[in-house]
Amino acid sequence: MVEIIAADLLETNFLRVDENEPISKFIGRIASAGKDTALVFDGKNFLGIVSKRQIARRSVNVSKAKVSNVLESAPILSLNDSIFSIAESMYSSGARILPVEENGKVSGIVSSVSVIRQIKNFPELRNLKAKDIASFDMVVLDEKESIGKALSVMKQKNVKKIPVTDSKKKLVGIVRFEDIMLSYLKWASDRSDVFRSEGGASHTNEKESILETPISNLISSSVSMVEENTAISDLIDGITREDSCVVVGKNGFPAGIITHKDLLSGFLKLQKSLSEKRNIQFVSLPELDEIDSAQLEKMLEELYDKSRKLIGKEVLLVVHFKEQKKSQLRAKHFVHIRLSSPGLRLVADCADWKFLPTVQKTISKISAEINKLESKKKR
Repeated sequence: MVEIIAADLLETNFLRVDENEPISKFIGRIASAGKDTALVFDGKNFLGIVSKRQIARRSVNVSKAKVSNVLESAPILSLNDSIFSIAESMYSSGARILPVEENGKVSGIVSSVSVIRQIKNFPELRNLKAKDIASFDMVVLDEKESIGKALSVMKQKNVKKIPVTDSKKKLVGIVRFEDIMLSYLKWASDRSDVFRSEGGASHTNEKESILETPISNLISSSVSMVEENTAISDLIDGITREDSCVVVGKNGFPAGIITHKDLLSGFLKLQKSLSEKRNIQFVSLPELDEIDSAQLEKMLEELYDKSRKLIGKEVLLVVHFKEQKKSQLRAKHFVHIRLSSPGLRLVADCADWKFLPTVQKTISKISAEINKLESKKKR
């Protein structure tokens, strides 16, 4: 299986904004740059990310608010993070770009678009059909429906994108929550001073008029429709932006939708499937809390995958734990790792007072042995 890490997906051409930049200026910049998200800095220090979605969700005064009012924290990647780890961070955080740190500084980003494009390198994913990954619990609106109706449906169904059809039920585009809200927020900000001086009654009436406007005024036509049996590898070329999606049709009519989140979930399902196939055995594993257990699993899976790649054969990883209490408060941990494959057997041992650091030291020892084998192969 191909190994892809953050360094392979690194993009250095990203949108950078200062925390004190006005939201109104930021909206103009992302529109002209064709982007939806930017990294926020205080001078040289990375603070978080800001996106159209965040601005829409916060309902800020666009004419007065600054980027610092809407920025959110985001996971920071390292160059060696695997594509599965990246997909998991994007899926759980909802972010569509993540910063990559190198030597203590942000050197670039990885976007969900670049992650999704790698599906073609994974047979387990590229051979899936659109119907295998699409969400079919989908709402469709007629282009004559109002903006108010769209917002109501979005809230009721907890969705941010709704396909829009014409009178013949044919797809004409898609309406997005952030586009509706940004349009409204800009309108409200432009009129706030006027209506404040006039008492607000006219503001309320005009707001109601805006909600009654047909969604056809805000439809984005940059969406494609594929049939349900289309291979995933054939539809990902339509994922060109951070807010892109693909509508799945059945007999020529919209029936489902595939978003970035749906495609990222494919990586998570594949990771789980691969994890179940890894031949890792534990002996006398101590009782761990949820955090330590997850960290241990991640460390050993990375060792297994690295070994499997370098050795090029099936491997067996056996991890033996032993605990020796030295006092009522402390216990010394002994970790023994044995890695075996046809014609190969490597072992490493370590003992220390802290559990996870002991495991990591043992992993480092056996990794050094694996690296020696790799060096011999290259000679």
